[in-house]
Amino acid sequence: ADQVVNASPDLVDPDFTDLVTTLPHDQQYSFVFNGSAQVLDHIVVSAGLLARLSRFAIARNDADFPEVFRNDPNRPERLSDHDMPVAYFTLPEPTPPVLHLPANITAEATSPGGAVVSYDATATDARDTNVVVTCAPASGALFALGATTVNCSATNSRNKTAEGSFSVTVVDTTAPVIVLGGVTNGATYILGAVPVASCSTTDSATGVAVQATLSIAGGTANGVGHFTATCSGAVDGAGNHALPVSAGYDVHYVFSGFLTDLSPDGPDGKTFKVGSTIPVKWQLQNAQGAFIVTPSSVNTIQVAPDPSCIAGQEGLAVDANFTGNGLKENNDRFQFNWKTTGLAAGCYAFLLPLDDGTVNSAVVKLR
Repeated sequence: ADQVVNASPDLVDPDFTDLVTTLPHDQQYSFVFNGSAQVLDHIVVSAGLLARLSRFAIARNDADFPEVFRNDPNRPERLSDHDMPVAYFTLPEPTPPVLHLPANITAEATSPGGAVVSYDATATDARDTNVVVTCAPASGALFALGATTVNCSATNSRNKTAEGSFSVTVVDTTAPVIVLGGVTNGATYILGAVPVASCSTTDSATGVAVQATLSIAGGTANGVGHFTATCSGAVDGAGNHALPVSAGYDVHYVFSGFLTDLSPDGPDGKTFKVGSTIPVKWQLQNAQGAFIVTPSSVNTIQVAPDPSCIAGQEGLAVDANFTGNGLKENNDRFQFNWKTTGLAAGCYAFLLPLDDGTVNSAVVKLR
């Protein structure tokens, strides 16, 4: 330190290595001055680079040759007054970037053209950042039904390219859509004003191969009661079968009330004598106002004791001796001759069940 202008501590750890020191002692020179071999030219390496050193030598071009060569244009020796140190290193081969692709993708078709599919494709590199990945077809493209191979590649600044691929398979596993039109589930319609039920079938991907067909079950021969309309049998181009779609609805007559005054006594009430025959009359119509007088529209007529004289609180119903002779059909109405023989005085519910599933009732008081 007392012999240099600016002394400093050892700042390198681990120490660098002067490759001249790796040569045999008698080869550790690159310059000769006045017969004195010296080293003026050095290659200094770190420990990491030293591990990759494959050879070090000093190319002899100066001191080992006669001085007269310096002036001979035909000789390369003595062109320089220094010998050239040369180091050889074994460096790692440049590597391509690493592709990061999603696994194979399965997507549901959304149109006859297939499906729009988005995916992620990235790459990492030991040296470069933001390495661009190019794929075809690109993310967000429309992929056709079936399997499509997506080919991707990325090239780094050392012109090393990585390539990879994955598949996008577009399938149609969605059954066609059936719409049951016309009737509404849970609705009640009047005879003669029932909407026409219909079926329509659509499929957004592979199209409709077999349209749904309509079937209607239930009801009576008179066209009333509870019905179930069902659309079934639809198949799309991929062979997907649609589940049946059904709607249940009721069809009733128009019943305008009893034409016979059956109301029990009160301020203006009415009573009937036990043993008398009460002619009970009513009308049934369709939506167009036409009268229905078909005998099969009336089920077995019943009566039930009703001590409270309040409709809806009757007791156990019994047959009201309904026979074909007891029910009459005139031009626009029904008449049932209710024989009250054998009944005790009190209130009764007269029950008129129709084949449309409804039961119409009225409270009658016998004295």
